[in-house]
Amino acid sequence: MNGVMYFWGGASWRRDQLLRPNEAIQWHAMKIGRQMGLRTYDMGGGGEYKRKYGGSEIEVPWFRKSKYPWIRYMRHMAERSHKMSQRYLGWFRTAS
Repeated sequence: MNGVMYFWGGASWRRDQLLRPNEAIQWHAMKIGRQMGLRTYDMGGGGEYKRKYGGSEIEVPWFRKSKYPWIRYMRHMAERSHKMSQRYLGWFRTAS
C-alpha cells in the first residue's frame, strides 16, 4: 500500500519461542518486501522485540473523543483490567 509493507500481528506458542520462529518470519517478510521494491516496513507500535530489527521509531498521535463521557471511563477500566489480567496470568505461569 503506497510502497509500505504493514505488520498486522503475529504470535507463537510460548513453548516454541526458544526457537525464535517469529524472527525467521519477520526477516523473510522483509526480504520479500525488499525484492518487491518496498522501502518501508511499518511494524506498528514499539517495543523491545521490534527494536532489534534496526528500524527507527516514529510517534503517531492518538485522539479519542466519545459521544458519551462514561465511555472514556469504561475504556480506561477495560485497559487497566486487561493489563492486570496479563500480569497475573504471567505470574501464575512462571510460578507453576
